[in-house]
Amino acid sequence: MDHDDPNAPEQAWQQVFVHFDDYTTAERIGAGHLGPAMTDLERSGVITSWFFIRKNPCWRLRFLPARAVTGSNTTSGVHRRLEALTAGGHIKGWTGTIYEPEVHAFGGPEGMATAHDLFHLDSVHVLGHLAELAAASPKNRRDRRRELSVLLCRNLLHGAHQDWYEQGDIWARVADMRPAPPATAGERANNLHAQLRRLMTVDADPAGPLLGPTGSLANLGDWAAGFAACGQVLGDLAHTGALRRGTRAVLAHHVIFHWNRLGLSHTTQSVLAHTAKAVVFDPQEPAE
Repeated sequence: MDHDDPNAPEQAWQQVFVHFDDYTTAERIGAGHLGPAMTDLERSGVITSWFFIRKNPCWRLRFLPARAVTGSNTTSGVHRRLEALTAGGHIKGWTGTIYEPEVHAFGGPEGMATAHDLFHLDSVHVLGHLAELAAASPKNRRDRRRELSVLLCRNLLHGAHQDWYEQGDIWARVADMRPAPPATAGERANNLHAQLRRLMTVDADPAGPLLGPTGSLANLGDWAAGFAACGQVLGDLAHTGALRRGTRAVLAHHVIFHWNRLGLSHTTQSVLAHTAKAVVFDPQEPAE
C-alpha cells in the first residue's frame, strides 16, 4: 500500500465544505458528480489523493496537491470543478476551510499517513459502489452495505493479525462509541447474531474463493485487499513502535470512519457493533 510521505507537512492537504440544497440528495450527487470529478483530477495529475467525510448538512472534501503542481493551481483546478457543479445546479456551493487531521486518533504521523491511504481507497470504492447501485434496475438493486462493511472490517482486523478475542475487543470499543440499540425481538436477534457470525468468520481473503478472480464477489476484491493491506501496515507500525496509540483503538476508529463514508445510520452502526461484540463474547455456538 503506497501512502503519502509521513514527514510531509499535513497542511499540504486542502479541504472544502460542499453544501447541498437538500442533504438527502448528497449521496446521489457524491456518487454521480463529486466522485467522478475528483477521480478525473487525480488521473490528470492535479491531485494525488482525495477523500470525503459526511457531516450533515455538508460533505467535507479533502485533497492532496500533486508535488509537481503548485498549491494555488491545484486549488484552482478543484474549485473550478466545484463551481461547475454549482452552476449546473448539482450542489448549492462550497467553502474552503482548514483541514485538521486527527493525528492522535490514528496513531501519529505514520498512522495518519496510513489512514489517508485507506480514506482514499474507501472513498473511491464507496462512491463507485453507490453509483453502480443507482444505475441498477430496481429489480436488481440490492443495497447490502451492512454486510459489505462487516466483510471489509473483517479484512482490516485480520490484516492487523488480531485474533478472535482481540477482534471482539475492537468491536467492544466501537460499541462504546455507539449507544446500545433498541431491544430486538428474540428470533430476529438470533438471526442477526448468526448472520454476523458468518460474515465475521467467512474466508474473505482477497485471493480466496469468495473475493478471488472467480469468486461471486470478485468485483470487491481490490476494495477488500486495501482494507487488509491497511491492517497489515498498522500491525507493522505497532510492531516497530511507530504507532503512537494502541492498535485496537486505532482500528476501532477506522471502523467508525468507514461506516461514515458508507453512509450507515447511527442506529445501524449501533446494532452492528453491539451484535459483533456479542458474537465474540456471548456466542450462541463455539467460535471457530
